[in-house]
Amino acid sequence: MLTIVLLIISIVMQLVATVIAYSLVKSTKFNASWILLTFVLTLLLVKRMDDLMSELSKMLDWAQIIHIPQSVAIWSGMVISLCLVVAMLLIKKLFKHIRVTEQQRALTERRVLQAIIDAQEKQKGELAKELHDGLGPLLSTAQMSITAIKPEGEFQQKVVANAVEAIMLSIKTLKTASSSLSSHVLENFGLHRAISGIIKSYIALQKTKINFYTNLENRRFPNEVELAIYRITNELMNNTFKHSGAQNIDFDLVWSGALIEMRYKDNGCGFDINKNQQGMGIQNIYSRAKSLDAQINFIAEKGAGCQVDITIRTKEIKL
Repeated sequence: MLTIVLLIISIVMQLVATVIAYSLVKSTKFNASWILLTFVLTLLLVKRMDDLMSELSKMLDWAQIIHIPQSVAIWSGMVISLCLVVAMLLIKKLFKHIRVTEQQRALTERRVLQAIIDAQEKQKGELAKELHDGLGPLLSTAQMSITAIKPEGEFQQKVVANAVEAIMLSIKTLKTASSSLSSHVLENFGLHRAISGIIKSYIALQKTKINFYTNLENRRFPNEVELAIYRITNELMNNTFKHSGAQNIDFDLVWSGALIEMRYKDNGCGFDINKNQQGMGIQNIYSRAKSLDAQINFIAEKGAGCQVDITIRTKEIKL
């Protein structure tokens, strides 16, 4: 009796699974592997019903209940096994297709991101040229004109001195902005020199200690890799000096033969990464890293500073 109860429960569950499978055939766009699996479930349901009939025949010796002959049952088992093998092969092929499609989608996303980044770089280069060639000479002319003034009184001397100091600071700030916008140092001399230049320009304007370690030396890497690291560094330092109030920055940029590992850490006020993740600066960093398919780990919380770890798989270019 227990065997019959278990068979009935099994048939009910098999029936539910079969009905669900049939209901999803249209959703799978009549995928061959899913149709085969549905067919297998149907055959298994029939097999379970036949097992129930067989048990009932043994139990009710006064009644002969019709069930599937043994030879048919054996052949149906063969068909089920064959369908399962074919279905598994089709599913394997389907997963391979999904994996290839996902890789193509990721590649397309990176290409779109790179196209956007290239357009941004072109705009930044044009802006840097305008600042350097347009505003730079005007400020220099203003500085020379003011220094040519011979103030008579003490008050006038202070006014002129303040004006000269303000113009000199403006020129320094302009050079820093122009340098950060333009990547000509990066293009001509590589990452080590370019990032050292960024650090020097920030140190000239801020009272923050920057501990910079790198073993890049004169190594060169693909242009998109160098540019991404250069811009990410600029963004991180800009965020630190604008918002964190940090007194100390530890920055490591290490080449290990197949990877560039970047670690940036400051001891500033920190921020809530969950609330600030949509900020333009952080989004720019993530976009740059994503364009290289790099691994990025952003650690930040209020009162505990900020740390960014980025790992980029790349190759060295022999010049």
